[in-house]
Order: sequence, then C-alpha cells, then structure tokens
Amino acid sequence: MRLRDRVAVVTGSTSGIGRATAERFVAEGARVTVTGRREPEGRAVEQALREAAARQGAGDALYVRTDVSRAEDVRQAVAATVERWGGSTSW
Repeated sequence: MRLRDRVAVVTGSTSGIGRATAERFVAEGARVTVTGRREPEGRAVEQALREAAARQGAGDALYVRTDVSRAEDVRQAVAATVERWGGSTSW
C-alpha cells in the first residue's frame, strides 16, 4: 500500500483514464476525491471505490461534482477534500 495515508484529487475520474487512476490510488491505500460533471456516474464510482477500500482495509473515496473549467468548482472540490481528510487549502 504505497499511498496509504495520502490524499489525492483526481479530475475527470467518473470514467476512462481518470477512473482507472482513482481505482489504482484507492487500491494503493489513498483517500481519493473523485471529480466530474456527471453526478450519477460520480456517485457510482464513489460507491465502488468505497466498497473496494473496505474490502482492502485502506483507502476511501468522496465524489464532488466539479467542472474544472470553473475556478469556484475547483475550490469547492479542494475544500471538501480538506474538510473530509484534513490538510490545508492555501494556494
């Protein structure tokens, strides 16, 4: 578990390469914020990742609806991540 106790925000992680990245990070023990514009897909990915994390005994996931072309959405994703797992929001 190379990423145990690490936190990552993976953009565009409701499908494709982003989802595969989020899955790998959780498999390595990371706590991952899943982001994307499509909420149903995001919630499904969050649930799948949380179930995988529970089976492995490490990692976690959180979905935050985010359009990365909007600065406020990105700030909200970071703030939700920090609120959930701690850290700093200083840019």
